[in-house]
Amino acid sequence: MEGDSWGLAALLTFSAAPAVASGDLAEGARRYGEALGLYTELGTVWMTAQALLGLANTAGLAQRWERSVRLYAAAETLGRAMGRGEHEVQQGTNRAYAVLGHDRGDLHEQDLADAREALGDGLFEDVWRQGRELSFDEALHDAIAVAAELVASRRGAANDRAPLLDLTPRERQVLALLGEGRANKEMAQGLRLSVRTIENHLAHIYLKLNVQGRVEAALLAQSMGVAGPA
Repeated sequence: MEGDSWGLAALLTFSAAPAVASGDLAEGARRYGEALGLYTELGTVWMTAQALLGLANTAGLAQRWERSVRLYAAAETLGRAMGRGEHEVQQGTNRAYAVLGHDRGDLHEQDLADAREALGDGLFEDVWRQGRELSFDEALHDAIAVAAELVASRRGAANDRAPLLDLTPRERQVLALLGEGRANKEMAQGLRLSVRTIENHLAHIYLKLNVQGRVEAALLAQSMGVAGPA
């Protein structure tokens, strides 16, 4: 149900901030990535921008400087498209940390200052421009790739293809599309199935692969050669 998806997405977003603040970047990235997928399915653009910012911050803390800058730029562009200024878009993530007792001040400005110092002015501006030019789908794919990279840093990439043997041919098709960063609606259209059927396939895939959600499943798809990087 839509209400259940919204509640789960909000819970994941709210719980990602303390995970990141405590130093568990992989878990924070996983939660932001899962929330991002849900917000995208719900069409909640404002919260999609917030999830992008959360992943941008997490990527910066992990010193994935270029990834971080691109996502910050993409989130700003998304906010402007909604008629929201950059500062207003950023306030949401700052409030999430402050409410939870993890006051980092203006974390976005500090992240971008750190990235500029690490990359140098020229490369920083190039990467920022790339992020501003990303389409919505490209920004989503970039964000899922960031989340997958950070989750991989904790669990390591799986090269054993044995788990695939438990999947049906249709489930393998869905997993391949998931690994490419496709949203549920995209997969449903491409495979000529209903969104509900895609959701059922995903539930079976998560269970069979013993993963917690779409980010970890996408990572496995990529690491096992089922799909290219998002």
